[in-house]
Amino acid sequence: CGSSDAKFIRGGNPEVIIPAGFDTTTLSWVDLSTLNTSTEIVNINSERTHDASWLLQKDLNTCLDANGDEFPDPAGLANTDLFSYGRGKYNLDKPIFAKLPGVSKWALHDFRTQFKANTPENPLEDGGGTAMKAAARSGDNDDGNPNTDLVVRCSNVQRNIFNEGQCRISYHEDACQSTPLPDPNDSYRIWMNDPGGTILETTYKYLPSYAGPHNGGVVVCGSENEVEPIPTEDDHFDLTNRKMESSSIDAFAQKENAWVEVVLGAQDQLCQRLAFGLSKIFATSTETNADSGNSETNIAVYDNFVNSCFSTYKEVVTRASFNQEMAEQLTFIHSKAVHLEWHIRGKLAWPDENYGRENLQLHNIGLVKLHDDGTPVLNQYGRKEANYDQKHIFEASKIWTSFGASSRRANYEDLDWATTSYLDPIQINEVRGRDWFPK
Repeated sequence: CGSSDAKFIRGGNPEVIIPAGFDTTTLSWVDLSTLNTSTEIVNINSERTHDASWLLQKDLNTCLDANGDEFPDPAGLANTDLFSYGRGKYNLDKPIFAKLPGVSKWALHDFRTQFKANTPENPLEDGGGTAMKAAARSGDNDDGNPNTDLVVRCSNVQRNIFNEGQCRISYHEDACQSTPLPDPNDSYRIWMNDPGGTILETTYKYLPSYAGPHNGGVVVCGSENEVEPIPTEDDHFDLTNRKMESSSIDAFAQKENAWVEVVLGAQDQLCQRLAFGLSKIFATSTETNADSGNSETNIAVYDNFVNSCFSTYKEVVTRASFNQEMAEQLTFIHSKAVHLEWHIRGKLAWPDENYGRENLQLHNIGLVKLHDDGTPVLNQYGRKEANYDQKHIFEASKIWTSFGASSRRANYEDLDWATTSYLDPIQINEVRGRDWFPK
């Protein structure tokens, strides 16, 4: 098991065998042998899993196993267990077994992350607040925090240029907001600076007082392609989570495999080919950013081009430009206007010119003027005539000021130590740093 040469078992996972006469009081297990295999517990994706995966469809309405002991609570994993203390990847819960219908047939429980449909057309009514409150922990947990600790984040998407036309007001009593309320103790930032500490973010920061049917309501928004997976298909990939993994998964290979399976097997092959061509024009790489290992957020970079299949090139440029990886890789994220640097910080500094230049050169008009037949326009001296010069780069750079990443949220794969989203579009997050003058 510890060898790097370990391979998957051909023919599917072996059956879990509990020998006859084994003392089951030493196990955490549940008896499912009397359930109906057509409606209450069903075999899923039989061809790919070789009858090795079963999905429980019935609520057992109990937190106790067959021995009367409580099931382990996945929310009890210590957020602070980044090293070797607390409950986490170095001190895992006991496995849970189940006795299945059939003669001496057993299974081992496999935790799966639940994702909900949260599209622009149909955003979550509560923004994910119900799940956030249900998973929250309080002061009796191992970190000793007297507040209610955040385990599952709010899923509400910040309003942005792609979803704002379909956002709605929710009067759900558990509706949560996309950005946290101010914390007078700034405890989350303290925790980020000291990830081995015990000061954690609290759920109340995402639960505004104006939620509920008798108050002003909360704006809820969704994001494109944020659909609910089909559990019976059993098609899933591993999510990176440093608190639960005892060893690293090959995230880069997984990302590539997921991409290949989609682009070769999708029904919209014309869109896939167009997207592949566009991906070679726009300067975004999924190999050099802080989120380079995750599958979902990196494939979403490519989805910008797939989603633009039947739109204009302007829409393509907009989607690519408002992507967090583009802003980070071409360094205009957090770029500030001249007046802010001068009046607030007392120094003369220009906005970052990287994307202003690259956008003109690679994504739009190019370096030199061209005739309709593609040949370069020459000036009176027989030299190629430039499309732009430094003053145009400087003016273009003013456009890309005061952008920052969206707040991190739930319902997708992301870096578990990040405070910002690598999936959602960037936002103008500091008005005073924006260059509002004509360009």
